[in-house]
Amino acid sequence: MAALTKTNDTIRRRFLLSISPLGLLGLLIIGSIVLLAVFAPWIAPYDPAQITATSRLIPPSWMENGSSAHLLGTDHLGRDMFSRLIFGARVSLLVGVISVMIAALIGLSLGLVSGYFGGWIDALTMRIVDAMLAIPTLLLVLVAMVMLDANLITLILVIGLTSWVNYTRVVRGDVLAVKAREYVQAAQTLGASSMYIIRKHILPNVLSSFTVIATIGVGTAILTESSLSFLGFGVQPPGITWGSMLNDGRNYIATSWWIATFPGIAITITVLAFTFVGDWLRDYLDPRLKKGGDDNEAA
Repeated sequence: MAALTKTNDTIRRRFLLSISPLGLLGLLIIGSIVLLAVFAPWIAPYDPAQITATSRLIPPSWMENGSSAHLLGTDHLGRDMFSRLIFGARVSLLVGVISVMIAALIGLSLGLVSGYFGGWIDALTMRIVDAMLAIPTLLLVLVAMVMLDANLITLILVIGLTSWVNYTRVVRGDVLAVKAREYVQAAQTLGASSMYIIRKHILPNVLSSFTVIATIGVGTAILTESSLSFLGFGVQPPGITWGSMLNDGRNYIATSWWIATFPGIAITITVLAFTFVGDWLRDYLDPRLKKGGDDNEAA
């Protein structure tokens, strides 16, 4: 028991010491956004969908003619920008996390099977991957959203089902490298089943790079959702997303810049935060990938 406690303390200490300044900043930003999204009904000062004709295009509170009642101003329909940003975080995080879970599950499964068994399974999987890579992901998602009913569930499924390719490629490459190691070949010689080898020897060795690309993939999914909503093919009103807020403000960028600027800043900060965390996880989970690191020392 004492040995287990000491091991846990060592792992916890290594984890805390490994956090880079940017990684810590990313974690703080993501944590703050999650809290805002979860407690949005209690934090937002107004109903985000409330239209007030007498409060149209009020500037942020620190500008001339601004109002302390609307910290970030109002949009062209008199809706409070701060409240809409908070509620928009809910959709962006929901789309980012769940779509990545779907894509990661598909990509991990296909990558493990393709890399381990090889043969026609690997050849078929890679040809599908090549075909998917030949089509820009955003274009593929856009076509799917035009053909299907544009709602939140459809958006999540479409992004998830079109984003598994990178996960498959990375996992397959790692599996091919791990499969050639002596302990895996020894397990095969001793008659261990394929499922046992994949579960005990292959999977633990591919999770580091898999976790990194999944973390960064959340930011990519948020960007995809924002792009679709900006083009009008994402979540439809009265749903609130940062991309739809950008779309609302594009006609007012010269006169009421805050309508498009604040959701743009929110998207940028969130994507950067996930990128920072992904970079830190790469260095923490696989020190051999650390920039400028010594491979021999890391090993």
